[in-house]
Amino acid sequence: MKSKITKIESTRNKDRVNVYVDEEYSFSASLEVVYKCKLHVDDEIELKEIQAIAEADNYHKGKDYALRIIEVYSKTKKEIIDKLKTKGYDKDTISKIIVFIEEYDLIDDNIYVERFIECKMKSQGKRMIKYNLLAKGIPEDIIVSRLALIEEAQEEDLAKGLALKKYNTLKKSETDKNKLYKKLGEFLTRKGYSHDIIKKVVSEILKEEFEAWS
Repeated sequence: MKSKITKIESTRNKDRVNVYVDEEYSFSASLEVVYKCKLHVDDEIELKEIQAIAEADNYHKGKDYALRIIEVYSKTKKEIIDKLKTKGYDKDTISKIIVFIEEYDLIDDNIYVERFIECKMKSQGKRMIKYNLLAKGIPEDIIVSRLALIEEAQEEDLAKGLALKKYNTLKKSETDKNKLYKKLGEFLTRKGYSHDIIKKVVSEILKEEFEAWS
């Protein structure tokens, strides 16, 4: 049984309209969806058509939402999926949105990892960076391959820079070498550096500093 579109009404949002069927409000939709579906007043329409239009509009709204997220700050694929889930979008709609975004190269986990590492290297060790990227849903193989490009000497230099800043703060209230060693080690551990790098860096700093004192 077919019904009839009796009114297409503008809303406060200039890009959306309300559609009335048989004199009663039926659904709201974007102008883009209305145009693509060629909806006009007095058109006859079936229930399954209304459902299809609603699904198309749901996709359109979800896509716009995802694009706004990306525009504000780069996100991983998993982060976008999680955001869409919290907004109540179904699995099929989310999949279509992700396909669209990937087709236009709007998300790329490889590029995201590269930028994330570049940003965090000055304040975090490889272990912490890996942990944070895994939490964002980045595949482990991508993370490992990117982190492998960082030379150990570079990570050691960055760790030493952080440790020296921390040491300059600690030495104001602590002069015991063993306690300083422990506190610096704990500090770098929290930053995500490996045991080998921590041992080497802390030993070098304390050796240089205590020899300078003697």
